[in-house]
Amino acid sequence: MSKNPAIQNAYLAGETAVALQLGHCISYDLDFFTLHRFEENSLLEKIEKVGDFKLEKIAWETTIGKFKDVKFSISITNTLFFFLARSSAKLTFLISEIYQQ
Repeated sequence: MSKNPAIQNAYLAGETAVALQLGHCISYDLDFFTLHRFEENSLLEKIEKVGDFKLEKIAWETTIGKFKDVKFSISITNTLFFFLARSSAKLTFLISEIYQQ
């Protein structure tokens, strides 16, 4: 899956990104965002080859599902969100929370 351009150009955001930056908290979700467009069905085919993936939702440039108990999502986002999220773990968390509402 890491060879897919959508994943290669994506970044991890949300609770997991904060947990990794701060070195504490356990998070069981992988929320990826990218500036690059991708075709949902093509990405889904590649994700399903990685392991036991259960699709929950597919929409315009968004794929959401689970690998066993680990939530996985990838979505396209805008430039402002991308650069703010990359600049600080704290901002990553705050922006992710706002985005999910």
